[in-house]
Amino acid sequence: MKKGKKKRGIWQDFRPCDPAGKSAAIYVRISRDDAGAKDPREAKESARVQRTQCERYAQEHGWETKLYQDINLSGFDDNEGRPDLQRMLDDMGRGIIHSVIVLEPKRLARDGAIMTSLLFGHFYPNGVQLHGVMSPINIASNDGLFMIDIEMAVSRKAISEQRRKSMASIDSQLKEHTFVPRPCYGYRLDDKGRFHVVESERAVILEMYRMCIAGESMNSISEYFNRAGVPGKRGARWWTHRQIKIVLTNPAYAGKIRYRGVHET
Repeated sequence: MKKGKKKRGIWQDFRPCDPAGKSAAIYVRISRDDAGAKDPREAKESARVQRTQCERYAQEHGWETKLYQDINLSGFDDNEGRPDLQRMLDDMGRGIIHSVIVLEPKRLARDGAIMTSLLFGHFYPNGVQLHGVMSPINIASNDGLFMIDIEMAVSRKAISEQRRKSMASIDSQLKEHTFVPRPCYGYRLDDKGRFHVVESERAVILEMYRMCIAGESMNSISEYFNRAGVPGKRGARWWTHRQIKIVLTNPAYAGKIRYRGVHET
């Protein structure tokens, strides 16, 4: 009986591209749940630390670099939800990127499916290497992919534990009647725990609803505000279709909060 040919993994056919005339991409990402979520200055400092360490790594290898950074965006968002990640992937396809440098893999993605999509859909076909400053990454080996899978699993567990602790804290505050929700886009919280409407953001929200009612898509709404140079949530440089959807479906604008799947006044 003739044995079938063993199927090779795509990583086994991976051939790094020639770095001549190309740049190394430095990708920086800060989540809204990172250390800087409550203080924009801390978020900027965290981004600076990531960028500095990646630049040092590139200098040690003698590489020219291009910077891509998504601030206040989740690693669970795919490339459509992160503008600079999409820009970096486009540059990969144009053949001007030979490597991507990240502080650690979870800066690139915090979800295994998204990481696999990035590797198989963009890194391998374009011969682009992935480099981690804090830990070596070899995407052209079973061991390297296995380590990335482990990091994705650890990341999911950490997020789950963080969410559990956060909900336990909210439950306790609700029982003690001391819970104050985080202000959403359009509101600010003063030192006395009172909410105030931010008129400039209020106008943006009303325009979003108007465009939605007129039949505009999430992407067209985000493109409209990006062209107009309107800052995103928490000062982000871009609006994404996901952020537009969050605003349009937020029950807070109808005077309710969403907690444990229930809308409460």
